[in-house]
Amino acid sequence: MSEFKPIIITLILGFSILGLVVLEADENKFGKQKFAEQKYEEAYYFFKSQKEKMEQLTPLQQAELSYYLAKSRLEMIKHAREKEDYSLIQDHKDYLLKSYQDLKRGEKKAKGELLIKIELELNNIFEPLLDYAEEVIFFLIREKNLDQIKRQDSILQLDYHLAAALDIDRENYLVHFFSARRFFVKQNYFAATAEVKNTIRLYDQEHRKIPDFEVALLYLDLAKYDFEVKKDLDKSLENIRLGYVFIENEENKLDKARKKFDPDIFNKLEVESFEVKKEMILYELHIYNQTPERVSSAIQKYKTLVKDNPQSFHNNFAYAYLLEDLNQERAIEYYEKALEIVPDDKLTLYNLALHHYNISLPLLNPELDPKRDSLSSDVVAHLKEAETYLLICRELDASDQKVIDTLISIYSILGEDEKAAVMKDLKLYWQK
Repeated sequence: MSEFKPIIITLILGFSILGLVVLEADENKFGKQKFAEQKYEEAYYFFKSQKEKMEQLTPLQQAELSYYLAKSRLEMIKHAREKEDYSLIQDHKDYLLKSYQDLKRGEKKAKGELLIKIELELNNIFEPLLDYAEEVIFFLIREKNLDQIKRQDSILQLDYHLAAALDIDRENYLVHFFSARRFFVKQNYFAATAEVKNTIRLYDQEHRKIPDFEVALLYLDLAKYDFEVKKDLDKSLENIRLGYVFIENEENKLDKARKKFDPDIFNKLEVESFEVKKEMILYELHIYNQTPERVSSAIQKYKTLVKDNPQSFHNNFAYAYLLEDLNQERAIEYYEKALEIVPDDKLTLYNLALHHYNISLPLLNPELDPKRDSLSSDVVAHLKEAETYLLICRELDASDQKVIDTLISIYSILGEDEKAAVMKDLKLYWQK
């Protein structure tokens, strides 16, 4: 009997090991089944529990586990977005990076069909990584909420997402575009400039995923760097000029697309492009205002542009802006022309109001009590014009403190104490 013991022990051990393998297979089958049933959260927590046994698995099993762990996470994010469950999306932001790490881990050990599936999923994760970067860049940086972007966790998350995206595809211009915007915020201008060059080098007109005006913003950032850091005014103006090229590309594309498709589709893009161009013009004019010679050059430039294209909002706006300190009446004339073209531009409305207000101040008699019945008709007319424009501004943005402050001053001069009191209450309300 003793001679059969080794055989019996071997058989017992063999069946035990086989039983463990079958059990393992059954457990994996359960997780895959939940995944197939689109019960991604159940699948995720199952595979997460299996991760503790990672070292006990074969390399191929480890790769498979890593793949399903990543895939179930990504599906959870996808469904959260579809349901617009933003709290869940926020909770799962780090899942993108964890999924990326799991896929990279699996890639090292996978073979055959599984390796192809993992590499395909790495390509699929590229877009969500950039979506997150875009969300941070455009909703925080472009909205000027720099306090939020400077929080350490936001900075690190953004950097990790960009690094992961760059690791997946180094020749995608979108990664370099977001990296450039990121480096400008960090004030790492050397790296930002290099990433701008990479963006332009890889920029593909046929397959781009960002509008041309966003590329124009990179040139605006470069212009700010050249002017504010390097003190090179000519290089700054050259970057503004290059930015205008992309703005014009965007305008031309929108015009063509509007003729072929529903114009409403392009309204948002048109508004954004319009605002970017205005931002670039304001910075250009800021540079020109540094010396009298440059101001004269700018006035001549925009005088010609207005003559060549009198229906351009931006040309009329820029020309009016340049005339502000030279001839307020003429500045008003061209601001009014700009307003005829774009009636709801808040900055134009506010500038018009401010000019009427400023014209009225020298006409005031300091010896008289500032009540309406003691004011000249010219003063009242200018103040009422200013009030009209400011009230339209408030319809566009009720919280604007500059608008409220100017209205308080106007009502105080006119002796309209009740209106002034209402504005003071509103000011306190919006300051809370």
